[in-house]
Amino acid sequence: MDEESAVLAWLPLASAHMSLIDQVRCGIWTLPASWSWGPLLAMGKHEEQAVDLVCASAPRDAAYLYIVGVAPEAAGRGLGKAIIVRALRDMAPQFRTCMLKTDQPRNVPMYRHLGFHVVAHEIVPSSGSPVWIMRQDLSTAT
Repeated sequence: MDEESAVLAWLPLASAHMSLIDQVRCGIWTLPASWSWGPLLAMGKHEEQAVDLVCASAPRDAAYLYIVGVAPEAAGRGLGKAIIVRALRDMAPQFRTCMLKTDQPRNVPMYRHLGFHVVAHEIVPSSGSPVWIMRQDLSTAT
């Protein structure tokens, strides 16, 4: 696997609420220097409310697939699937359930193919944007 072309982060769902500042500090988000505080705060509020929706749909002791990314030039080579399958195997000894959210409808079929199912399709109040909340029982992980 091309290690520099894909990234994934997962954590216990109980630890999923990270402030926008913490997300930037740990490198999850690289923000353009041209962004003003308004869009940054709106993005932070959207993320906070979306994670609240995930937490409302999940057992407290679930794992949370926080972020998955594949470099555009590496898309379509199976890297995303490979790192997700590896992460699910790593989660299984500690957790019975894995949760995720996606703001992108094009991602839903891929996650379904990997064994996740939609447990909620919500509108994030602060942004008016849709979010799909998905769950997988890790005893049946791919």
